[in-house]
Amino acid sequence: MTTYGPAVKGLRNSGECGIKCRSLKHVAVPQIFQGYHAHPYEPEAGMSDALLVITTMPNQEGAEALARALVEKRLAACVNIGAPVTSIYEWDGELQHGTERMLTIKTTRERYAALEQTITERHPYELPEVIAVPITAGLTAYLAWIETCTKD
Repeated sequence: MTTYGPAVKGLRNSGECGIKCRSLKHVAVPQIFQGYHAHPYEPEAGMSDALLVITTMPNQEGAEALARALVEKRLAACVNIGAPVTSIYEWDGELQHGTERMLTIKTTRERYAALEQTITERHPYELPEVIAVPITAGLTAYLAWIETCTKD
């Protein structure tokens, strides 16, 4: 199976999609999302390479263990663990309702692939939420701190 970035369960290289993008590499998602795909993040000129990554964990202990591992491996500069949140979603054709902890992770584009792999390897869910959002602006010193803390 060929993937963009780390090997992720159920994802494979789907070739060209016909959408104009800076990179022709992209990933198709599992069949239930057929027709949707993700393009690798490439910042605009002058944008920060910093990312906010969002994931959830089923409990506080798991959230803290994952946060510690990400910071200790220098994959994240900081991980905020939020108060319990209620999640409502469909899984296996049934409406689900549960309580989770949301993690907000500060990292860089350079460290994203390793961070995603670590999350998916340590996560108890079959399909964990892992969403990266580019930080387009921020306090320059803070963005530099993220870069420094995530240097290999």
